[in-house]
Amino acid sequence: MSPLSRAAVPLLAGAVALSGCSDSPTEIREAAATSKANVTEVSQDVIVGLTSAGRFPVPAQGSWRGCRDKAGWLSYYVVGRVDPHPDATPDAALLDGVTAALSQRGYRLSLVRESGPTTTLETVKGEVNVQVTGYSNQPFVLFDISGRCVRVDDVYDELRYAPHESFE
Repeated sequence: MSPLSRAAVPLLAGAVALSGCSDSPTEIREAAATSKANVTEVSQDVIVGLTSAGRFPVPAQGSWRGCRDKAGWLSYYVVGRVDPHPDATPDAALLDGVTAALSQRGYRLSLVRESGPTTTLETVKGEVNVQVTGYSNQPFVLFDISGRCVRVDDVYDELRYAPHESFE
């Protein structure tokens, strides 16, 4: 093998490897759509369960957000707030009601963090994380439902800046 051939082989191998590293925009959109569909399915189920525990002052919102430590990666998430029903007694613990309602739907929440008046619980269903945060000094519970991080490369702006979607 000539010196030129020996030099060209690693370069050619690298070029072939790099050409296979990136998914096509179609494959990226399919992976993103699958992840979003998983989050949407869990979110709809959680929201149905939460309606027995409280009411939604505004519809939950879904959108894409960046993954903190991964440039070019996004995660689909749904956030919302549950308030007590108007006829609830003032001393009723909404977080306990949310936990019970979600437990009946198969979501077993575990303690993540308890700090002062704030308690955060979560569970994972498949690739979807469900987290609820209650406050002993506030009459509401916040929830965040998020999917796995998906590498989105060239379609980052298309997804990241898509309009928020309402979940009712």
